[in-house]
Amino acid sequence: MNKNKTLRLNWARWQGGMNPDYILGQQILKAIVPESCQTPSYTICCLDSDTSGSIVDAQSALQAQEKQARAILEEANPDQVVILGGDCSVSQTPFAWLREKYGDSFGILWLDAHPDISKIGTTRHFHEMPVANLLGLNPGNPLTEVKNPVLPDRILYAGLIEKDLRPKEKWVKELNIQFLTPEQITAHPHAVKEWIQKQGIQKIAIHWDVDVLSPYDYYSQYPAEPYKNPEDFFAVIGRLSLAQVNQILQDAQSCTDLVGLTIAENLPWDAIRLNEVLSSLDIMK
Repeated sequence: MNKNKTLRLNWARWQGGMNPDYILGQQILKAIVPESCQTPSYTICCLDSDTSGSIVDAQSALQAQEKQARAILEEANPDQVVILGGDCSVSQTPFAWLREKYGDSFGILWLDAHPDISKIGTTRHFHEMPVANLLGLNPGNPLTEVKNPVLPDRILYAGLIEKDLRPKEKWVKELNIQFLTPEQITAHPHAVKEWIQKQGIQKIAIHWDVDVLSPYDYYSQYPAEPYKNPEDFFAVIGRLSLAQVNQILQDAQSCTDLVGLTIAENLPWDAIRLNEVLSSLDIMK
């Protein structure tokens, strides 16, 4: 039995990606994830509809959420944190807090087809920059600056589509951040475990963006929108299977202490479409 104190954050943030569909996606995710009577749950308020911001869209709303999350973590002082998002930026404050708590024994596994490592000025969307922020690459802004940055050699990307990196994601190569492409994971299924052991990581937080999965294997994600061809999606699409991600997760928890887990960017299209139809009925108002 796990005797560690675990905290769950329900964080239906949509402002980081400017996509309100993440709200229902998080609610569905909350219903899917196994419950535990021993795990206290906290909900971050994400109702603010102000999307203005001179540098980052919805900066005031995002800052208020970060402040609330930080206060919860400091008061509860958990050993482990589960974050149910929302867009990808929900990992920033919990992972930064875990880094402060566990120091150099801490590492991050970022399961994503995209690196989320953009610099301020190259994007206005907060969900494209959490890894850059965790590395301390966007200082000088109260939203993006972290107290104790993670070192580049303590982060591993898994499922990254490296050949399609954009200029604003150049830090992956410039900082020599390690990554495993879908092809490398297929050829070496236990490569993540080998990296954890080689780096001597004792505490790990895993960020799992569901779009690391192939839209033909897992349909509740942005590129799998009905009546659209995933191959025509405006960004790269994931290529891993759910079975492959399960193997990665099992390997990780078998060789180190899993202290953080984010699941983000779930978009259950059938539920979203049904909700739109029902919301138009007078009887529902």
